Amino acid sequence: SLSDYYRQRGDHEKSFEYLKSGFANPYLDIDTKVQILLAYYTVKEYYEEHKEEAAELARILVDTHPDNPRAHSIQADLFYQGEEWEKAREALRKVISLDSSKYLVWEQLLFTESHLEDFESMRIESRKTIELFPQQPLPYLFSAVAGYHFNDYPQMIDDLETGLRFVVRNDMLLAEFYNYLGDAYHQVGEDEKAFEAYDAALRIRPDNSIVLNNYAYYLSLRGEELEKARTMAEQAIELDPDNPSNQDTYGWVLYKLGQYEEALIWIGKSIENHEKDNAEVLEHYGDVLYKLGREGEAIEY
Repeated sequence: SLSDYYRQRGDHEKSFEYLKSGFANPYLDIDTKVQILLAYYTVKEYYEEHKEEAAELARILVDTHPDNPRAHSIQADLFYQGEEWEKAREALRKVISLDSSKYLVWEQLLFTESHLEDFESMRIESRKTIELFPQQPLPYLFSAVAGYHFNDYPQMIDDLETGLRFVVRNDMLLAEFYNYLGDAYHQVGEDEKAFEAYDAALRIRPDNSIVLNNYAYYLSLRGEELEKARTMAEQAIELDPDNPSNQDTYGWVLYKLGQYEEALIWIGKSIENHEKDNAEVLEHYGDVLYKLGREGEAIEY
C-alpha cells in the first residue's frame, strides 16, 4: 500500500523500495507478488524501461519463496523475455524439479534449448516431455530436430509420423512436420515418400523457401522433373535471394538442364556468399567448369 501511495505521488524510488520490502516478506502471498511482476513484461515498452527492477524483484521472489515453482517460473519468463537463454534454462529446470506437471514449462524449456542450439539436451528433454505428455505434438518435432543433428533418421521418422497424428487446427505446425519428414525420408533413401511430404508441406505453405529449395535439389540429383525443379528453385531464390544454398541449387538445376554459362554465375554467387568453403558447392562449380571446357580450373575446384 505504501508502494502504491508513493508511486501515485511520483516518487518512483521510494515506491520501489517499499515494493522490495513487500516482496521480501515470506508471509505475504506469492500470488499478489506474481501479479505485480506480470505487469512488468505484459507491456514491452514498460519492461524495456524497468527490466532491471523486474529482475531484482524476481530475484527477491525466488529468495523468499525458494520452494515455490511459481517464483522460479516467473523468473524464467523474465530471463526468456530478455533472451538470457542459459539463465532461463536453469530457472525452468528448477521449476520442473519442483513440479513437473505443467506442460507449458517443458515446452518453454525445449524452445530455450533450441535457442541455445543444445541438441543433446533437446533430445533428452523432448523424450521426457513425450513420456509425460504423449498427446502433445510439439515435443515430437523437437525430438525429430535433435535426431536430425545426430543423423538418427529412423527415430526422426518415427517421431514425426507419431506427432503428426496429434496436430489439430495448426497448419503452420503441420507444414513443419511435413518439411522435416521430407528431409528424413530423403536421408534414408526413400525419395518418393520425401516428395509426398514436401508436396503436403507446400500445399499448406507454398512460400516455404527451404522446402522449395530442398525439393528442387533432390529432384535435380535424380535428374527428374527438371522443369518443375527449376520453377521451385526460382521461387526459392525470389523468396530468399541471398541464401547461398538457394543459389547453389538454382545453379545446379541449370547445370542439369545444360545451361552451363548461367549455372556458373549462380554457383559462383553461392561460393561468394558462403562464410567458409563448402565442398559440395566447390564440386558443383568444378563440374560446370569442366562442361565449359575449362578443365584446369575444374580440377582446382
